[in-house]
Amino acid sequence: MPHMGPALIHSAVPAPDGSVWMTQAGAKKLGAGTRRRQKITEFQDDWRKHTIKVHPDGSVWSTGRADRFDPKTGTYTHIADVPTAYGIALEQGGTVWFTEMTKTGSLGKVDPKTLKVTKYIPPTRDRPRRIQIADDGMIWFCIYEAAKIVRFDPKTETFKEFALPNSKTKPYALGIGTDGMIWYSSSGATSWAARSGHRQGDGVPMPYTDNGMRDFFLDKDGHIWFGTPPNNRVGYFYFSTKQRNAEAR
Repeated sequence: MPHMGPALIHSAVPAPDGSVWMTQAGAKKLGAGTRRRQKITEFQDDWRKHTIKVHPDGSVWSTGRADRFDPKTGTYTHIADVPTAYGIALEQGGTVWFTEMTKTGSLGKVDPKTLKVTKYIPPTRDRPRRIQIADDGMIWFCIYEAAKIVRFDPKTETFKEFALPNSKTKPYALGIGTDGMIWYSSSGATSWAARSGHRQGDGVPMPYTDNGMRDFFLDKDGHIWFGTPPNNRVGYFYFSTKQRNAEAR
């Protein structure tokens, strides 16, 4: 990294053009690099950077607070109405969804053209974290302190909460499998990943006592990838065909 000192890279995602964008939480910068050039270009800001998404229009959105970066002009646009954004997800139509990780956190969206912000108040608001959007348009996010997975229907603007079996689960990473089930990591009571959504969670023990998993990424083969910082490992898991057949019976 060009940054002299701990850049504290928190999130890195690929862009359609083959570049990789990353947030530098400690340096308050975005970075972009390509495998071909093997060089990282940094873009300084005065807002902290956390999680990042590359928008279909080519802009780069990040949280910490919410902002949009235009790679063509090298300029940031700060979304003043979203000072505490955490999780971020992009709808197929381009709408940017986010969660606010505070004791009174909201779910919200930003229109990428007008930058209008709309917020929705969940029934439980105790530090919502990661957020995902399913193929059917449903918005899913986890409530960290309250140990709940929440589904929001943007058409009816209604919430449905799913309480997890253990009130000390502290769900952090969140992902949606190819079968439509919601995966989440437990960073509280025990170290495991689990499936939930249309039913209560099924725990899958992890090989480490402290998994530290903070985000999930689904690949084209249905594998869900994760990083586990305390164990210096990356890996993946999936719901096997054998398990699916057993469940069907």
